[in-house]
Amino acid sequence: MLFRSEQSLFSTLGTARKANDYHSQLIESNPTFYDAYLVPGLYDFLLGSLPKAAKFLLFFGGFTGDRQRGLSKVETVSTSGVDARTDARIMLTVLYRREHRYADAIRAVSTLVDSYPRNYVFPLEIGALHRGAGEKDLAIQQYEHVLKQIRAGTPGFDRAPRARLHFEMGILYRDLGDSPAALAHLREVTAQPDVKPELAAEAKRMIEQITASAPVAEAQKNPAAPQAGVAVSAR
Repeated sequence: MLFRSEQSLFSTLGTARKANDYHSQLIESNPTFYDAYLVPGLYDFLLGSLPKAAKFLLFFGGFTGDRQRGLSKVETVSTSGVDARTDARIMLTVLYRREHRYADAIRAVSTLVDSYPRNYVFPLEIGALHRGAGEKDLAIQQYEHVLKQIRAGTPGFDRAPRARLHFEMGILYRDLGDSPAALAHLREVTAQPDVKPELAAEAKRMIEQITASAPVAEAQKNPAAPQAGVAVSAR
């Protein structure tokens, strides 16, 4: 007897399989209708990405998928689709990130930046992808670009999350060892109209942490200099 959670899973997947079957039939009747490849592609990728235990269980329910095959179908829509091309590129960004293919994800979302210059989400996503790839300098450059757009009054960028943006930049600069820049951005967090209490509190905590560690960092750079509060014995 299936548990309620398993019944819910099979019910959800059953609906997804129906959608996959309908689109697959459309592809069979017209293989060049590339928009129809999006749903089968996502279906294949998601089922193919499940843990082995889940795949084993679902196999007996008639559910199978292939991650790479699914990704290939979504890529086809992103290049050859018409109405679903933008949706495919957005989904590709998500799928590539899941696969840790950050360079490919950046290329996919960059096409969206060109197509939707008033949408601040896409340039922010590029920054997040650089950060995920460990390219902190490039992430900072991208976030600085978004801040520049905000300050310039670029249409659409007035809705960008300024407090969160300054907070993320504070973290990046801190990680790179640039305490002055980190503190400058973290202090900007509470000055933004969209700041949430939780974010303001976290920014304050980080400011205190960086400020407290500054004397230690300075002492490590110049070990010959006496630290405050430490007596130096006379010879």
